[in-house]
Amino acid sequence: MPDPSPEPVAEFTKVESIFVRHRNCLMVRADFTPIYTDYYLHLLDVGERHPENRDTILKDLLAVLTLHLTARPWAETIAWTSGSMNAWVSTSASSFSVVSAVGLVF
Repeated sequence: MPDPSPEPVAEFTKVESIFVRHRNCLMVRADFTPIYTDYYLHLLDVGERHPENRDTILKDLLAVLTLHLTARPWAETIAWTSGSMNAWVSTSASSFSVVSAVGLVF
């Protein structure tokens, strides 16, 4: 019996934008596992560890930015900055090309 090999993780994130005609709505979906995997591998490489609340906020911000950009015109440049005094967190995310989203938490 052959050994079941683990499924390879994709090197990219596929984001789908589907317009539902008779409902007049837009459905946007994606699987962010490859992005989050790369994020944690990067943190391991540089020897950093973010507190859980900052980690969650950054991942959510990247997901929201990616889904938002999928519904926008092609190659639009956008930047968001947000801050929360309750969590003492500032985040920044931007898209500077057709296929990139970048985030920062501090």
